[in-house]
Amino acid sequence: MEKDNSQRVFGLDILRTLAIILVLLGHSSGIICPAFPRFPWIPLPDGVDLFFVLSGFLVGGMLMDGIRSDGQLSFTDLRQFIRRRWFRTLPNYFLFLFINIILVNQGIIFGELNRHLVTFFFFLQNFHISYFDLFTESWSLSVEEWFYLSFPILCFLFLKIRKVKFSSASLLLIISGYLLFPLLYRILTAGTINTDEHYELFFRKLVLTRQDSIGFGILAAWFKRRNPSLWLRFRLPAFVAGIVSLFFLCRMHTEPATFYLKTLHLTFLPLSIALLLPALDGVKTEKLPGKPFAFISRISYSMYFCNSLIFQIYYHYFHPETAIIRLVSFAGSWLAIILISWLNFRFFELPMTRLRDK
Repeated sequence: MEKDNSQRVFGLDILRTLAIILVLLGHSSGIICPAFPRFPWIPLPDGVDLFFVLSGFLVGGMLMDGIRSDGQLSFTDLRQFIRRRWFRTLPNYFLFLFINIILVNQGIIFGELNRHLVTFFFFLQNFHISYFDLFTESWSLSVEEWFYLSFPILCFLFLKIRKVKFSSASLLLIISGYLLFPLLYRILTAGTINTDEHYELFFRKLVLTRQDSIGFGILAAWFKRRNPSLWLRFRLPAFVAGIVSLFFLCRMHTEPATFYLKTLHLTFLPLSIALLLPALDGVKTEKLPGKPFAFISRISYSMYFCNSLIFQIYYHYFHPETAIIRLVSFAGSWLAIILISWLNFRFFELPMTRLRDK
């Protein structure tokens, strides 16, 4: 069940709100850039990377907190954890998958319905090779769902095979695997794919190449529980280092994609975002007007799925010529996304999430 406002962490609401705003800015650039070519004027990170790290931090923390005091993780605990994640994520995913299928079939948005459609029902559309002629924004959900399924199962199997109690060291060993394997896979792939034009398909949007982005979030959750005093002591220096690092990393995002961009960039970026978490996690009270952040944070999951549909319909049917009309279209599209997302959150997403507790 969704946390109420008294239980929410205001700093993490800010990060989640920033993440969805960055996603919308990226998807709506086609509306505003013809009138303002340099928009948004400053280099910005991809909002999906913020979502990955934040998800790892929150969900990883839930898994750690769910480990029993005797250091064991039972099959019942594992099943309950996966069930709760699926009730939170799958209903919205399949709702918008079917909406995309219907709209493509009717020719309302661009896309193709073919033999690859079945892969979307098993989150295989971008496991080791990408297919993006349908429901393009679903790629990040595949990355997350495979992590949420594999990580707790590996923890469970590790305990059963080794027959040991769960410890910080054993958990860190599993997390390290998630941090190192994707990097090694990207390095090997970059060595076999010589062209620079496949960055999106073979590096940024694959399940096998992006697991470390969520892993850095879980690493932050582990560090918070393992060294709470250091977590608090270095929160401000870590925040400054994260901001400075993100600024330079965004400026280094060049085209065509370099070997660095395909490999180490996708490691340094989530690491920099993870450095922001100690400071943001400590902002418990609303020092700014908090209701807008809490509101956008709550509906951000619906906004993530809804925004691409709205912008696709816009690009399909509307072709404004003046800057004023483009500005009005830009604002109107965002307002429509917020309204539709709130309706979906209120009448579908939230009721489905509540079913997990019944």
